[in-house]
Amino acid sequence: MILNEKPKRWEGITGEDKALWAKTYPGCDIDQVLQEMIAYWDAQPKSKLKLNWKRTIVNRLKWLQDHGGTSRQAAQGPTPGTWLKRFKEKEAAK
Repeated sequence: MILNEKPKRWEGITGEDKALWAKTYPGCDIDQVLQEMIAYWDAQPKSKLKLNWKRTIVNRLKWLQDHGGTSRQAAQGPTPGTWLKRFKEKEAAK
């Protein structure tokens, strides 16, 4: 698995890889994350390029999953009233 410079795209990622990642990290849009990684690494100096891409991808997916994923709901932030609801619950518990 490598990130090909020209054209900028992933090579060697199979449908089985994507299916495994989607099952393991259900809060992440796998294709979106892979595309974002291309843009990110394109902006990095050549000395910062990774050699073990599979590990780098899995680390990124795990980080995103642990921090709310990439779903639209997570990107929009908390649902309206969530902060106020938690605040009132804390006040009631005092």
